[in-house]
Amino acid sequence: MEDEFCFAKENMTYLNWGNILIAGKWHYGISEKLSVEVAPSFTHYASSLRKDVFESDNKKNDPDYKEQNTKKTTENGIDDLNGNIHFDYFPTERLSINFGMNYIHHRFVPELNRIQTIDLEGLRQYESESKPLTANEIAFYFEDDWKISRIFRLKTGLRMSLFGVEGKTYRTLEPRISLRTSLTDHLSFKSSYSRMSQFAQQISDSYISLPTDFWIPVNSNNKPVESDLVSAGFYYDHSGDYVFSIEGYFKNMRNLLDYREDYSFLPFSTGWDQKLTSGQGWAYGAEFMAIKSNGKLKGSLGYGLMWSDRQFAELNHGKRFPSKYDNRHKINVVVNYKINSIFELNGSWTYITGNRMTLMLEDYLIFSANGFDPSLAPTDPFQNEWVNYYEERNNIRLPAYHRLDFGMNIYRPYKKGRTGIWGIGIWNVYNRMNPIMIRTNTMYSDSEKRKVSPHFQTVGLFPLIPSITYTYKF
Repeated sequence: MEDEFCFAKENMTYLNWGNILIAGKWHYGISEKLSVEVAPSFTHYASSLRKDVFESDNKKNDPDYKEQNTKKTTENGIDDLNGNIHFDYFPTERLSINFGMNYIHHRFVPELNRIQTIDLEGLRQYESESKPLTANEIAFYFEDDWKISRIFRLKTGLRMSLFGVEGKTYRTLEPRISLRTSLTDHLSFKSSYSRMSQFAQQISDSYISLPTDFWIPVNSNNKPVESDLVSAGFYYDHSGDYVFSIEGYFKNMRNLLDYREDYSFLPFSTGWDQKLTSGQGWAYGAEFMAIKSNGKLKGSLGYGLMWSDRQFAELNHGKRFPSKYDNRHKINVVVNYKINSIFELNGSWTYITGNRMTLMLEDYLIFSANGFDPSLAPTDPFQNEWVNYYEERNNIRLPAYHRLDFGMNIYRPYKKGRTGIWGIGIWNVYNRMNPIMIRTNTMYSDSEKRKVSPHFQTVGLFPLIPSITYTYKF
Protein backbone atom coordinates (compact mmCIF):
# COMPACT_ATOMS: atom_id res chain seq x y z
CA MET A 1 0.00 0.00 0.00
CA GLU A 2 1.36 3.40 -0.99
CA ASP A 3 2.13 5.75 1.93
CA GLU A 4 -0.18 8.71 2.30
CA PHE A 5 1.29 12.15 1.81
CA CYS A 6 0.91 14.57 4.72
CA PHE A 7 1.49 18.29 4.27
CA ALA A 8 0.64 21.13 6.69
CA LYS A 9 0.94 24.90 6.43
CA GLU A 10 -0.11 27.56 8.93
CA ASN A 11 0.00 31.37 8.48
CA MET A 12 -0.31 33.99 11.24
CA THR A 13 -0.06 37.77 10.91
CA TYR A 14 0.60 40.19 13.80
CA LEU A 15 0.08 43.96 13.55
CA ASN A 16 1.32 46.70 15.85
CA TRP A 17 1.10 50.47 15.35
CA GLY A 18 0.75 53.69 17.33
CA ASN A 19 1.25 57.46 17.48
CA ILE A 20 2.57 59.92 20.04
CA LEU A 21 1.88 63.66 19.73
CA ILE A 22 3.16 66.54 21.86
CA ALA A 23 2.06 70.02 20.77
CA GLY A 24 1.81 73.56 22.08
CA LYS A 25 0.42 76.86 20.82
CA TRP A 26 1.01 80.50 21.75
CA HIS A 27 -1.11 83.33 20.30
CA TYR A 28 -0.36 87.03 20.62
CA GLY A 29 -2.22 90.07 19.27
CA ILE A 30 0.41 92.56 18.06
CA SER A 31 -2.26 95.10 17.08
CA GLU A 32 -5.90 95.21 16.10
CA LYS A 33 -4.96 94.21 12.57
CA LEU A 34 -2.02 91.88 13.13
CA SER A 35 -1.60 88.75 15.27
CA VAL A 36 1.00 85.98 15.49
CA GLU A 37 0.80 82.33 16.49
CA VAL A 38 3.74 80.05 17.35
CA ALA A 39 3.14 76.29 17.41
CA PRO A 40 5.93 73.77 18.18
CA SER A 41 5.17 70.03 18.08
CA PHE A 42 6.70 66.56 18.07
CA THR A 43 5.12 63.47 16.49
CA HIS A 44 6.21 59.84 16.60
CA TYR A 45 4.71 57.10 14.45
CA ALA A 46 5.81 53.47 14.46
CA SER A 47 4.39 50.27 13.03
CA SER A 48 5.43 46.67 12.60
CA LEU A 49 4.05 43.78 10.59
CA ARG A 50 5.07 40.21 11.42
CA LYS A 51 4.21 37.15 9.35
CA ASP A 52 4.76 33.67 10.80
CA VAL A 53 4.66 30.67 8.45
CA PHE A 54 4.92 27.09 9.68
CA GLU A 55 5.29 24.26 7.12
CA SER A 56 5.79 20.51 7.55
CA ASP A 57 6.12 17.55 5.17
CA ASN A 58 5.28 13.93 6.01
CA LYS A 59 4.27 12.55 9.37
CA LYS A 60 6.01 13.50 12.62
CA ASN A 61 7.64 10.09 13.15
CA ASP A 62 8.57 9.59 9.48
CA PRO A 63 12.33 9.55 8.69
CA ASP A 64 11.67 12.01 5.82
CA TYR A 65 9.79 14.43 8.10
CA LYS A 66 10.65 18.10 7.56
CA GLU A 67 9.44 21.27 9.24
CA GLN A 68 10.26 24.95 9.04
CA ASN A 69 9.05 27.98 11.02
CA THR A 70 9.75 31.37 9.40
CA LYS A 71 9.13 34.73 11.04
CA LYS A 72 9.43 37.88 8.90
CA THR A 73 9.14 41.27 10.60
CA THR A 74 8.98 44.64 8.81
CA GLU A 75 9.21 47.92 10.75
CA ASN A 76 8.34 51.44 9.62
CA GLY A 77 8.39 54.77 11.45
CA ILE A 78 8.59 58.56 11.32
CA ASP A 79 9.75 61.09 13.95
CA ASP A 80 8.98 64.76 13.18
CA LEU A 81 10.16 67.80 15.14
CA ASN A 82 8.05 70.70 13.90
CA GLY A 83 8.09 74.46 14.40
CA ASN A 84 5.54 76.82 12.84
CA ILE A 85 5.07 80.61 12.99
CA HIS A 86 1.89 82.04 11.47
CA PHE A 87 0.69 85.64 11.00
CA ASP A 88 -2.86 86.94 10.37
CA TYR A 89 -3.19 90.46 8.95
CA PHE A 90 -6.43 92.37 8.27
CA PRO A 91 -5.54 95.59 6.39
CA THR A 92 -9.17 96.32 5.44
CA GLU A 93 -12.61 94.83 6.01
CA ARG A 94 -12.53 93.34 2.51
CA LEU A 95 -9.03 91.89 2.61
CA SER A 96 -7.37 89.38 4.93
CA ILE A 97 -3.84 88.01 4.58
CA ASN A 98 -2.07 85.16 6.33
CA PHE A 99 1.57 84.18 5.92
CA GLY A 100 4.29 82.35 7.77
CA MET A 101 6.92 79.66 7.72
CA ASN A 102 7.23 76.06 8.83
CA TYR A 103 10.28 73.91 9.63
CA ILE A 104 10.32 70.12 10.12
CA HIS A 105 13.20 67.82 10.99
CA HIS A 106 12.31 64.31 9.78
CA ARG A 107 13.73 60.95 10.80
CA PHE A 108 12.39 58.11 8.66
CA VAL A 109 12.67 54.36 9.10
CA PRO A 110 11.28 53.44 5.66
CA GLU A 111 11.66 49.68 5.83
CA LEU A 112 13.63 47.53 8.27
CA ASN A 113 13.31 43.78 7.62
CA ARG A 114 14.23 40.86 9.86
CA ILE A 115 13.87 37.16 9.04
CA GLN A 116 14.21 34.28 11.51
CA THR A 117 14.08 30.67 10.27
CA ILE A 118 13.97 27.63 12.53
CA ASP A 119 14.10 24.10 11.11
CA LEU A 120 15.61 20.75 12.04
CA GLU A 121 19.09 22.12 11.29
CA GLY A 122 18.80 25.01 13.78
CA LEU A 123 18.25 28.77 13.85
CA ARG A 124 19.19 31.29 11.10
CA GLN A 125 18.64 35.07 11.33
CA TYR A 126 19.02 37.88 8.78
CA GLU A 127 18.50 41.64 8.89
CA SER A 128 18.34 44.09 5.99
CA GLU A 129 20.88 46.88 5.68
CA SER A 130 18.25 49.64 5.63
CA LYS A 131 19.22 52.57 7.83
CA PRO A 132 17.22 55.52 9.20
CA LEU A 133 17.02 58.49 6.84
CA THR A 134 17.08 62.10 8.10
CA ALA A 135 15.77 65.10 6.16
CA ASN A 136 15.03 68.79 6.72
CA GLU A 137 12.03 70.60 5.31
CA ILE A 138 11.33 74.34 5.35
CA ALA A 139 8.37 76.11 3.76
CA PHE A 140 7.20 79.70 3.30
CA TYR A 141 3.60 80.46 2.46
CA PHE A 142 1.27 83.37 1.69
CA GLU A 143 -2.51 83.48 1.16
CA ASP A 144 -5.05 86.26 0.80
CA ASP A 145 -8.85 86.43 0.83
CA TRP A 146 -10.19 89.42 -1.11
CA LYS A 147 -13.89 90.35 -1.24
CA ILE A 148 -13.71 92.26 -4.50
CA SER A 149 -17.42 93.13 -4.54
CA ARG A 150 -20.77 91.72 -3.55
CA ILE A 151 -20.51 89.34 -6.50
CA PHE A 152 -16.85 88.29 -6.59
CA ARG A 153 -14.59 86.84 -3.90
CA LEU A 154 -11.02 85.83 -4.78
CA LYS A 155 -8.52 83.70 -2.84
CA THR A 156 -4.93 83.29 -3.98
CA GLY A 157 -1.94 81.67 -2.36
CA LEU A 158 1.60 80.45 -2.91
CA ARG A 159 3.72 78.00 -0.96
CA MET A 160 7.43 77.39 -1.55
CA SER A 161 9.09 74.35 0.03
CA LEU A 162 12.68 73.13 0.29
CA PHE A 163 13.42 69.51 1.19
CA GLY A 164 17.01 68.46 1.86
CA VAL A 165 17.90 64.77 1.92
CA GLU A 166 21.06 62.75 1.18
CA GLY A 167 22.92 65.84 -0.02
CA LYS A 168 20.19 66.80 -2.48
CA THR A 169 17.65 69.64 -2.23
CA TYR A 170 14.23 69.55 -3.86
CA ARG A 171 12.34 72.81 -4.49
CA THR A 172 8.61 72.98 -5.06
CA LEU A 173 6.16 75.82 -5.80
CA GLU A 174 2.50 75.34 -4.97
CA PRO A 175 0.20 78.05 -6.35
CA ARG A 176 -3.52 78.04 -5.67
CA ILE A 177 -6.45 80.21 -6.72
CA SER A 178 -10.21 80.09 -6.20
CA LEU A 179 -13.00 82.39 -7.32
CA ARG A 180 -16.51 82.60 -5.93
CA THR A 181 -19.20 84.28 -8.03
CA SER A 182 -22.53 85.11 -6.37
CA LEU A 183 -25.21 84.58 -9.03
CA THR A 184 -28.07 85.47 -6.64
CA ASP A 185 -28.42 86.08 -2.91
CA HIS A 186 -28.55 82.32 -2.36
CA LEU A 187 -26.81 80.74 -5.35
CA SER A 188 -23.08 80.89 -6.08
CA PHE A 189 -20.56 79.29 -8.42
CA LYS A 190 -17.05 78.35 -7.23
CA SER A 191 -14.02 77.28 -9.22
CA SER A 192 -10.49 76.55 -8.05
CA TYR A 193 -7.06 75.31 -9.08
CA SER A 194 -4.24 74.16 -6.82
CA ARG A 195 -0.89 72.45 -7.17
CA MET A 196 0.30 70.31 -4.27
CA SER A 197 3.55 68.53 -3.46
CA GLN A 198 4.36 65.84 -0.91
CA PHE A 199 7.72 64.57 0.32
CA ALA A 200 6.48 61.25 1.76
CA GLN A 201 3.83 58.85 0.52
CA GLN A 202 2.10 55.78 1.87
CA ILE A 203 2.38 52.53 -0.07
CA SER A 204 1.41 48.95 0.69
CA ASP A 205 3.12 45.64 -0.03
CA SER A 206 -0.30 43.96 -0.25
CA TYR A 207 -3.86 44.60 -1.39
CA ILE A 208 -4.98 45.14 2.23
CA SER A 209 -5.20 48.71 3.56
CA LEU A 210 -3.79 48.65 7.07
CA PRO A 211 -2.27 51.19 9.47
CA THR A 212 1.01 49.30 8.99
CA ASP A 213 1.33 50.42 5.35
CA PHE A 214 4.74 51.98 4.74
CA TRP A 215 5.55 55.69 4.69
CA ILE A 216 8.24 56.10 2.03
CA PRO A 217 10.19 59.41 1.91
CA VAL A 218 11.74 61.23 -1.00
CA ASN A 219 15.45 60.46 -1.38
CA SER A 220 18.12 61.03 -4.02
CA ASN A 221 16.45 58.47 -6.32
CA ASN A 222 12.76 59.42 -5.96
CA LYS A 223 11.15 62.77 -6.73
CA PRO A 224 8.39 64.43 -4.66
CA VAL A 225 4.79 63.60 -5.52
CA GLU A 226 3.09 66.41 -7.45
CA SER A 227 -0.58 66.89 -8.26
CA ASP A 228 -2.80 69.43 -10.01
CA LEU A 229 -6.41 69.69 -8.86
CA VAL A 230 -9.18 71.52 -10.73
CA SER A 231 -12.70 71.74 -9.32
CA ALA A 232 -15.91 73.67 -10.00
CA GLY A 233 -19.41 73.59 -8.57
CA PHE A 234 -22.66 75.28 -7.62
CA TYR A 235 -23.68 76.07 -4.02
CA TYR A 236 -27.13 77.01 -2.75
CA ASP A 237 -27.49 78.50 0.75
CA HIS A 238 -31.05 78.85 2.03
CA SER A 239 -30.76 81.53 4.76
CA GLY A 240 -28.02 79.62 6.56
CA ASP A 241 -30.40 76.77 7.48
CA TYR A 242 -29.86 74.50 4.50
CA VAL A 243 -26.91 74.24 2.12
CA PHE A 244 -26.92 72.21 -1.11
CA SER A 245 -23.92 71.75 -3.38
CA ILE A 246 -22.74 69.85 -6.45
CA GLU A 247 -19.07 69.86 -7.42
CA GLY A 248 -16.92 68.13 -10.04
CA TYR A 249 -13.17 67.62 -9.81
CA PHE A 250 -10.19 66.28 -11.76
CA LYS A 251 -6.81 65.48 -10.22
CA ASN A 252 -3.61 64.54 -12.03
CA MET A 253 -0.75 62.98 -10.01
CA ARG A 254 2.91 62.45 -10.92
CA ASN A 255 5.85 60.60 -9.34
CA LEU A 256 3.65 58.10 -7.52
CA LEU A 257 5.50 55.12 -6.07
CA ASP A 258 4.58 51.45 -5.92
CA TYR A 259 6.40 48.15 -5.52
CA ARG A 260 7.82 46.50 -8.64
CA GLU A 261 6.21 43.28 -9.85
CA ASP A 262 9.29 41.25 -8.90
CA TYR A 263 10.20 42.97 -5.63
CA SER A 264 9.48 39.89 -3.50
CA PHE A 265 12.07 37.89 -5.49
CA LEU A 266 14.89 40.42 -5.03
CA PRO A 267 17.77 39.58 -2.65
CA PHE A 268 17.04 40.22 1.00
CA SER A 269 19.77 42.87 1.17
CA THR A 270 18.14 44.98 -1.58
CA GLY A 271 17.50 48.55 -0.39
CA TRP A 272 13.90 49.71 -0.04
CA ASP A 273 14.25 52.35 -2.76
CA GLN A 274 15.44 49.71 -5.27
CA LYS A 275 12.14 47.83 -4.91
CA LEU A 276 10.03 50.75 -6.12
CA THR A 277 8.86 52.04 -9.46
CA SER A 278 7.43 55.43 -10.39
CA GLY A 279 4.24 56.25 -12.30
CA GLN A 280 1.27 58.57 -12.60
CA GLY A 281 -2.37 58.63 -11.58
CA TRP A 282 -5.74 60.28 -12.10
CA ALA A 283 -8.75 60.84 -9.85
CA TYR A 284 -12.00 62.44 -10.98
CA GLY A 285 -15.67 62.51 -10.19
CA ALA A 286 -18.53 64.50 -8.69
CA GLU A 287 -19.76 65.12 -5.15
CA PHE A 288 -23.24 66.06 -3.94
CA MET A 289 -23.92 67.45 -0.46
CA ALA A 290 -26.95 68.57 1.59
CA ILE A 291 -26.44 70.12 5.05
CA LYS A 292 -28.88 71.22 7.76
CA SER A 293 -26.98 73.35 10.28
CA ASN A 294 -29.64 74.92 12.55
CA GLY A 295 -32.20 73.64 15.03
CA LYS A 296 -32.19 70.74 17.45
CA LEU A 297 -31.91 68.28 14.59
CA LYS A 298 -28.82 68.80 12.42
CA GLY A 299 -27.16 66.62 9.86
CA SER A 300 -25.77 66.09 6.40
CA LEU A 301 -26.18 63.79 3.42
CA GLY A 302 -23.35 63.31 0.94
CA TYR A 303 -22.90 61.24 -2.20
CA GLY A 304 -19.77 60.83 -4.32
CA LEU A 305 -19.35 59.30 -7.78
CA MET A 306 -15.62 58.65 -8.22
CA TRP A 307 -12.92 57.10 -10.44
CA SER A 308 -9.25 56.52 -9.67
CA ASP A 309 -6.63 55.09 -12.09
CA ARG A 310 -2.88 54.44 -12.17
CA GLN A 311 -0.27 53.83 -14.84
CA PHE A 312 3.29 52.56 -14.35
CA ALA A 313 5.69 51.60 -17.13
CA GLU A 314 6.87 48.55 -15.11
CA LEU A 315 3.44 47.38 -13.86
CA ASN A 316 0.54 45.72 -15.65
CA HIS A 317 2.50 45.68 -18.94
CA GLY A 318 2.45 49.48 -18.93
CA LYS A 319 -1.34 49.58 -19.29
CA ARG A 320 -3.59 51.88 -17.25
CA PHE A 321 -5.44 50.10 -14.42
CA PRO A 322 -7.85 51.02 -11.59
CA SER A 323 -6.17 51.93 -8.31
CA LYS A 324 -6.84 50.10 -5.07
CA TYR A 325 -9.05 53.02 -4.01
CA ASP A 326 -11.22 53.07 -7.14
CA ASN A 327 -14.39 53.26 -5.04
CA ARG A 328 -17.20 54.09 -7.45
CA HIS A 329 -19.88 55.18 -4.98
CA LYS A 330 -19.70 56.73 -1.52
CA ILE A 331 -22.61 57.73 0.74
CA ASN A 332 -22.31 59.50 4.11
CA VAL A 333 -25.27 60.23 6.39
CA VAL A 334 -24.71 62.16 9.65
CA VAL A 335 -27.47 63.05 12.16
CA ASN A 336 -27.13 65.03 15.39
CA TYR A 337 -30.04 65.61 17.79
CA LYS A 338 -29.64 67.87 20.84
CA ILE A 339 -32.27 66.80 23.39
CA ASN A 340 -31.43 69.62 25.79
CA SER A 341 -28.37 71.43 27.16
CA ILE A 342 -27.10 68.21 28.77
CA PHE A 343 -27.89 65.31 26.39
CA GLU A 344 -27.00 64.99 22.73
CA LEU A 345 -27.43 62.03 20.37
CA ASN A 346 -25.48 61.45 17.15
CA GLY A 347 -25.32 58.78 14.51
CA SER A 348 -23.72 58.18 11.14
CA TRP A 349 -23.96 55.65 8.33
CA THR A 350 -21.29 55.09 5.68
CA TYR A 351 -21.44 53.13 2.44
CA ILE A 352 -18.45 52.76 0.09
CA THR A 353 -18.07 50.59 -2.99
CA GLY A 354 -15.38 47.99 -2.23
CA ASN A 355 -11.66 48.48 -2.85
CA ARG A 356 -9.89 46.82 -5.75
CA MET A 357 -7.43 43.95 -5.35
CA THR A 358 -5.48 41.52 -7.51
CA LEU A 359 -6.77 37.96 -7.24
CA MET A 360 -5.55 34.82 -8.98
CA LEU A 361 -8.47 33.31 -10.90
CA GLU A 362 -6.45 30.82 -12.96
CA ASP A 363 -3.19 28.88 -12.70
CA TYR A 364 -1.26 26.39 -14.77
CA LEU A 365 1.34 23.64 -14.34
CA ILE A 366 5.01 24.54 -14.71
CA PHE A 367 5.61 23.28 -18.21
CA SER A 368 9.21 22.08 -17.87
CA ALA A 369 8.35 19.97 -14.80
CA ASN A 370 5.50 18.23 -16.62
CA GLY A 371 6.98 17.34 -19.99
CA PHE A 372 6.03 20.45 -22.00
CA ASP A 373 8.13 23.03 -23.85
CA PRO A 374 9.08 25.60 -21.11
CA SER A 375 9.06 28.45 -23.66
CA LEU A 376 5.27 28.22 -23.95
CA ALA A 377 4.74 30.09 -20.65
CA PRO A 378 6.85 31.91 -18.06
CA THR A 379 8.19 29.93 -15.13
CA ASP A 380 8.26 31.03 -11.51
CA PRO A 381 11.57 29.75 -10.04
CA PHE A 382 10.14 29.78 -6.53
CA GLN A 383 7.30 27.33 -7.21
CA ASN A 384 7.67 23.62 -7.83
CA GLU A 385 4.55 22.70 -9.76
CA TRP A 386 1.93 25.42 -10.21
CA VAL A 387 2.17 29.03 -11.45
CA ASN A 388 -0.49 31.64 -10.68
CA TYR A 389 -1.86 33.56 -13.68
CA TYR A 390 -3.02 37.18 -13.36
CA GLU A 391 -4.70 38.74 -16.38
CA GLU A 392 -4.34 42.31 -15.06
CA ARG A 393 -3.68 44.30 -11.90
CA ASN A 394 -6.55 44.99 -9.47
CA ASN A 395 -8.82 42.71 -11.49
CA ILE A 396 -11.62 42.26 -8.93
CA ARG A 397 -13.58 44.45 -6.54
CA LEU A 398 -14.21 43.61 -2.89
CA PRO A 399 -17.78 43.60 -1.53
CA ALA A 400 -19.10 46.99 -0.43
CA TYR A 401 -18.07 48.49 2.91
CA HIS A 402 -20.84 49.87 5.14
CA ARG A 403 -21.39 50.43 8.84
CA LEU A 404 -23.57 52.34 11.34
CA ASP A 405 -22.11 54.28 14.29
CA PHE A 406 -24.06 55.64 17.25
CA GLY A 407 -23.07 57.91 20.13
CA MET A 408 -24.33 60.00 23.02
CA ASN A 409 -22.68 63.05 24.65
CA ILE A 410 -23.44 64.14 28.21
CA TYR A 411 -22.43 67.72 29.07
CA ARG A 412 -21.70 68.75 32.64
CA PRO A 413 -21.01 72.49 33.15
CA TYR A 414 -18.64 73.69 35.87
CA LYS A 415 -17.76 77.08 37.28
CA LYS A 416 -15.81 79.72 35.32
CA GLY A 417 -17.03 78.44 31.94
CA ARG A 418 -15.47 75.00 32.26
CA THR A 419 -17.24 71.94 30.87
CA GLY A 420 -16.87 68.18 31.19
CA ILE A 421 -18.15 65.97 28.37
CA TRP A 422 -18.78 62.23 28.66
CA GLY A 423 -19.03 60.38 25.36
CA ILE A 424 -20.54 56.92 24.94
CA GLY A 425 -20.34 55.34 21.50
CA ILE A 426 -20.82 52.14 19.54
CA TRP A 427 -18.82 51.70 16.35
CA ASN A 428 -20.31 49.33 13.75
CA VAL A 429 -23.65 48.91 15.51
CA TYR A 430 -24.97 46.02 13.41
CA ASN A 431 -21.60 44.19 13.56
CA ARG A 432 -20.90 44.20 9.82
CA MET A 433 -17.71 42.19 9.18
CA ASN A 434 -16.54 44.30 6.26
CA PRO A 435 -14.20 42.31 3.97
CA ILE A 436 -10.64 43.61 3.72
CA MET A 437 -9.39 40.82 1.45
CA ILE A 438 -10.35 37.66 -0.43
CA ARG A 439 -8.31 34.56 0.32
CA THR A 440 -7.84 31.61 -2.02
CA ASN A 441 -8.07 28.27 -0.24
CA THR A 442 -6.72 25.28 -2.18
CA MET A 443 -7.19 21.67 -1.17
CA TYR A 444 -4.64 18.94 -1.94
CA SER A 445 -5.25 15.24 -2.49
CA ASP A 446 -3.47 12.99 0.02
CA SER A 447 -1.62 10.88 -2.50
CA GLU A 448 -0.49 13.13 -5.36
CA LYS A 449 -0.52 16.64 -3.87
CA ARG A 450 -2.63 17.88 -6.79
CA LYS A 451 -4.80 20.96 -6.51
CA VAL A 452 -8.50 20.22 -6.18
CA SER A 453 -11.61 22.19 -5.18
CA PRO A 454 -10.15 25.74 -5.01
CA HIS A 455 -12.51 28.25 -3.41
CA PHE A 456 -12.47 31.88 -2.25
CA GLN A 457 -13.12 33.20 1.24
CA THR A 458 -13.61 36.81 2.37
CA VAL A 459 -11.74 37.96 5.48
CA GLY A 460 -13.06 40.75 7.69
CA LEU A 461 -11.85 42.64 10.76
CA PHE A 462 -13.18 45.03 13.39
CA PRO A 463 -16.61 43.93 14.68
CA LEU A 464 -18.87 46.00 16.96
CA ILE A 465 -16.64 48.16 19.21
CA PRO A 466 -17.99 50.16 22.22
CA SER A 467 -16.14 53.23 23.54
CA ILE A 468 -16.21 55.70 26.43
CA THR A 469 -14.44 59.09 26.33
CA TYR A 470 -14.13 62.10 28.61
CA THR A 471 -13.27 65.64 27.52
CA TYR A 472 -12.54 68.55 29.85
CA LYS A 473 -12.71 72.08 28.42
CA PHE A 474 -11.27 75.04 30.30
